[in-house]
Amino acid sequence: MDAPRYLASLNHCFPGGWGDERMFEWAFRGADFIVHENGEAGSAVNYRTVELPGGGRVRVGIVSGSWTLPVARGRGHFSRILEESREIAWSRGAAMLLSFVTATNASRRRVEASGATMVPAFYCRGTGRIAHVAPPAPSARFVYTETEWRMQFLERPRPTKQLRTDAWAAVIEEADGINRVHFIDGDFAAAISALGRLFCYTTIPSRARALADAGFEIIDGFVGVMPIRGHAAVSEWDIQNGDRM
Repeated sequence: MDAPRYLASLNHCFPGGWGDERMFEWAFRGADFIVHENGEAGSAVNYRTVELPGGGRVRVGIVSGSWTLPVARGRGHFSRILEESREIAWSRGAAMLLSFVTATNASRRRVEASGATMVPAFYCRGTGRIAHVAPPAPSARFVYTETEWRMQFLERPRPTKQLRTDAWAAVIEEADGINRVHFIDGDFAAAISALGRLFCYTTIPSRARALADAGFEIIDGFVGVMPIRGHAAVSEWDIQNGDRM
């Protein structure tokens, strides 16, 4: 796989650019790559450990950094990428394949057509105070070793900051007057109310509703969950912004 060419294609296909070499190395560590003929399209599969709501842990693959050159769109590349990603994830022992899409993204239709369970997700931006939010119901979540957590949340391409009070802890990334909230533990409502203008991502509807009621802009999205090896697709997830690549 030609990493410089792959990165150039990503930056060509993503509005405003995708990232630099450091972002590439961080986002795709340990990933498997797919590149279609003549470099018309590409994608990667990352891997995570997931703790299931009823107990037990499984390995999942994550479709990451997918792109199709403008001249090659409409030729079925992304549908092929999803199928190839499922096959690669199966060969790596994964029980599910995940993909992240916004509701208006054309890729969403291809993910749905692949047979994925579409789990609602919410991209949230704004500032304000919110009322108490009940703890989420038992949900699948990504779990990390201490080293993996540090690499995922703290050793990111852009500097992050850890914040902690008696009620909550958070990891944020400050950029252009907005706190990108990668992780919150503890009292979600208190943390959100203290962090000022922010962006966060959640798959927990009650949190999204509380943010919407406080005037936050909410963009709907989905996590596509494709089962592999006959494993049932899990429909309840607790995924935060920092969990995503």
